[in-house]
Amino acid sequence: METASRDIRYFIAVAQAGSLTAAAQTCCVTEATLSKSVARLEEAVGLVLFERSKNGMLLTPAGKAIHGDAMKIMLAHEDLAGRASNLRQGHAGLLRVGATKPIFDDVLVNCLFRMVDRFPDIQLNFTLDIGAELIALLQQGHLDIVFSPLYSVSGAEVDIVPIGSDELSIVARKHHPIFNLTPTPKDLLRYGWILPRQNARATMWLNERFISCGLAPPRPSIEIDYVGNSIHRLVETTDLLLLRVGARNYPGKDQLLFSVHLPEFEFERPAYAIVRAGSYWSPGRQFMLDTVLSHFSRSSCAPAAGP
Repeated sequence: METASRDIRYFIAVAQAGSLTAAAQTCCVTEATLSKSVARLEEAVGLVLFERSKNGMLLTPAGKAIHGDAMKIMLAHEDLAGRASNLRQGHAGLLRVGATKPIFDDVLVNCLFRMVDRFPDIQLNFTLDIGAELIALLQQGHLDIVFSPLYSVSGAEVDIVPIGSDELSIVARKHHPIFNLTPTPKDLLRYGWILPRQNARATMWLNERFISCGLAPPRPSIEIDYVGNSIHRLVETTDLLLLRVGARNYPGKDQLLFSVHLPEFEFERPAYAIVRAGSYWSPGRQFMLDTVLSHFSRSSCAPAAGP
C-alpha cells in the first residue's frame, strides 16, 4: 500500500485541529483539499478514521489506533528531509531549539556567538517555555532539540544527554536583614517572595520544602516565570526574596545578590539535551550540543554564599 506522506500529514493536522476549517488554516490549503486527502487515506487503509458532524471531526477508535503510527511516519519523513537538506546545503538549514528560560538566558545566549560563527548560513528558531511543554512540542515534531531539566516523559520515546545542572536557590540583596542571623525556614516567611507560577516545578518544590518543615508555603508578592535584569534590580533594592532558577554565577566583587543557605532549601537538578529517539543528528544540532556541554564544563552553577 502506497500512501502519500502529504495525506498522512493532513490526517494528523485534522486530528489535532478537530475540524477541517481549523486544519485548513494551519496547513494553508482549502477544506476541499483536506477532505479529499482524508477520504483518500481512508480508502487506502480501508477504515473510517473520523466521525464527521456539524461540530467538527473526531477520531474513530480505528483513527486513534493508527494516529500514533502516522506520527512516527511523519517524523521519520521529516528526519529524512532534514538529512537530505543538510547533504545538499552543507551546514545551512533550520534548527528548531527549545529551552527553559533560565537555560536560554544563562547558557544558550553565550553559545550563540560560536554557533553563528561556525554556521553563518543556519537559521535558528528558539521556543522558550517550561520543560513539559517543550518536550510535548519535541514529541510532536515541532522542535529538533530541547535543553531542560527532565522529570518524566510519556508518549514517544526520546534520547537524553546529560549536560550539567541548574540550581534552585533562595536569593536576597547583599544587606538583607536575613543575613544578620542564622536563618530558619520560619524566618523566610517574614518577607515577600518573587516566585514562578504556582504549577511550575520550582514553586512546587519550594512549597513541598516548607510543608515538610511543618510550615505553610509562602504567598508570592510577585508571580513571574522569567526573571530578567529588571527583577534582579528589584531584589537588589527591596527585602523581597527570590527563588532563582538557573546556572548563572554572579560576578564576584560587584555582586549584589547572595544565596540564603539553608540545608532544607538547597537543590541542584540535572539538565539534559533531549531529542526524539533515532532522529537525525545534523551538524548544527551536534555542534550546539557540544558547545553547551563545553559551557557547563567551564561554569560553576553555585551563586555566591551570603555576605
